[in-house]
Parts: sequence; C-alpha cells; structure tokens
Amino acid sequence: MEELIIFPAGEEHLDTVYDMICKLEETCLSYPGFCHAYRTNLGDKRIRYFLAARGEEILGFASLHIEELLHHASPVGELQELIVREEARGAGAGAALVAAVETAAQAAGCTQLEVCANVRRKATHRFYENRGFVNDHFNFCKPLDRQRDDPLV
Repeated sequence: MEELIIFPAGEEHLDTVYDMICKLEETCLSYPGFCHAYRTNLGDKRIRYFLAARGEEILGFASLHIEELLHHASPVGELQELIVREEARGAGAGAALVAAVETAAQAAGCTQLEVCANVRRKATHRFYENRGFVNDHFNFCKPLDRQRDDPLV
C-alpha cells in the first residue's frame, strides 16, 4: 500500500473538493457559489485547505479557519469541514487530516481547535472525542434568506 500523504489543496483540486463537500452535506451545492468561496478562501492566509492521498487517489479533505476571537483573547482554529471518502474510512486519512489541521493551528498560535458536527452523526462525534475533542458547547443555527441582488445566486 502506498504511503498516506497530506498536502495543501489548490485551485486544481476545486472539482474534487466540490464533489466531497456535496457528499458531506448530502446535497448538490451551488457550483458558482462554491467556486467563489473556494477561490476566495484559497487567497486568505487565515484559511487552509488540506487533502489526504495515497498515490494519485485523493481520499479526504479538511479545512482550517483561524479567527481572532474576543472571548478567547487569542486566535482560535476551527476545523470547518472534514470528509473522507466512504471507501477509504478507517485507514487513517481522517486522523491524519485532523493532525495536520491541529499542527497548522498550533503553528499559527491558536489556543484552541474547535469543530462542529451534525447531531445525527454519532460516529463522527466518537471520532472527534477519540482525538481529544470535548463536547462542551451548543451550536445553534438559523437559516437566512439570500438577498435577491446576491451575485452568488
């Protein structure tokens, strides 16, 4: 078996990441909106994208978003997205992606790494708990209507 490698995602990985995120969210996202967000985020030094691969096969994706939060008085990293292809799960790609995100967050001076997971994803909760994450917050979400003049619609 080839060695698992973790590396930064780039423009050339946009379609692969789009497919993975649509699977993660269990929906077909707006492709123009996704492309805009992906390309914008690639240029933001506070956002880092990582891929896991064996040989030429991309197995997973993770994103790190770093923010200066007043209530922490320090930078905090958030693991925004993590997905490993279903057929590749259990082989270490997810753990390696989380480790890469954690290392990058520490190198950026983050004092905490946070992650949110849908309440119905019980196996995902266990995955994060097994990597030292503690469930000590509630995450409340409220959908907002997009404005009609939104260029991403």
